[in-house]
Amino acid sequence: MKLSKLHLVPLMTLLLFLTVSIAQAAATKPTCPQMIQSLDMDWRFHPDPADALMAKGVTDADFDDHAWITLNAKQQWQLQPDSPVADYRGVAWYRKTFETPKNPHAQRVLLYFAGADGNAIVYLNDKKIGSHQTAGASDGYAGWNEAFYFDITDDLRPDKNVIAVKVTSKPEFASGLHSGVNLWLANAGQDPFPSILPNPYWAAWTENAQGPMPVGWTIYAKTELRPQIKTTHVKTADGAEALAITFPPGNCNLFPSSTPLTKTGIYHFSVQLLAAQPTSVRATMYLPRPGEVVWEAKEAYETTVKLIPGQPQWLKLDIPITEPNRPNNLYLYLHRPAGLIVSQPSLTWGEK
Repeated sequence: MKLSKLHLVPLMTLLLFLTVSIAQAAATKPTCPQMIQSLDMDWRFHPDPADALMAKGVTDADFDDHAWITLNAKQQWQLQPDSPVADYRGVAWYRKTFETPKNPHAQRVLLYFAGADGNAIVYLNDKKIGSHQTAGASDGYAGWNEAFYFDITDDLRPDKNVIAVKVTSKPEFASGLHSGVNLWLANAGQDPFPSILPNPYWAAWTENAQGPMPVGWTIYAKTELRPQIKTTHVKTADGAEALAITFPPGNCNLFPSSTPLTKTGIYHFSVQLLAAQPTSVRATMYLPRPGEVVWEAKEAYETTVKLIPGQPQWLKLDIPITEPNRPNNLYLYLHRPAGLIVSQPSLTWGEK
């Protein structure tokens, strides 16, 4: 079928309009910051207990890191599944190679860290671009969950770039990069992250449960893990209904109840655990006083439960209360409970 001249005129007009619209869209500079690349995965990692790698050129782009292990920047190095450095504390290095991103509007390129647990010094292409500090134990390790970023526009190479991060761990608890690393584009003079800093690393997830899981009990987990937490109603051995919670890899925490601890004596905490593979679950129950940092609570109780696949096991802790009307700040920390199913949590007072 042949098109007449009368048909071609509107068609050509439409094509011209689309061409102009596309060109205008391409020429419009974004007004909001744009995340353009995730750098979460495939970081090279190496412990440096003697703090000797700096003298060997570890920040140089051509440094040979092929024999280093590979970790991600989403969890501290001790907390990653099957981590070969789960027990290491001290100085360690991360390295990551990335390509210079496309930047059609000549915006500023920002290197964004969602968190660094410990003291971090960041290098790009053998140049120190900044640092981030985590406070000491007396200040509750403040800063461990704060995001930070650097403008790296003028330090990028035309093709490939290498980030090197030196992290000096805390003397206790997990350390390292966590929650992710990204590249962003933002306009000069723009406050790029007015709603992101400080980073909301921990986010509450509450199940409005029925029955044995009391309403108001709260689970805390990393934001990225929340969609992986699964709940289902199950039948217990005696026929009662319970809420089962399947925890993903990565540490999760449970506030057992908001009920005031009104009486003196022993409060009994228990929860049933079930695992799909042989494992040991270590749990610590903290009871900080008002104003006391959870991790520094003088009142802390710990136990370890060995699990056989398919066989439920009870985790039990006795919490002595010597003063009436204590604020209930009970905080249960489950260490790396990958694939763990938790059900029937209970907090009661009195003889057992």
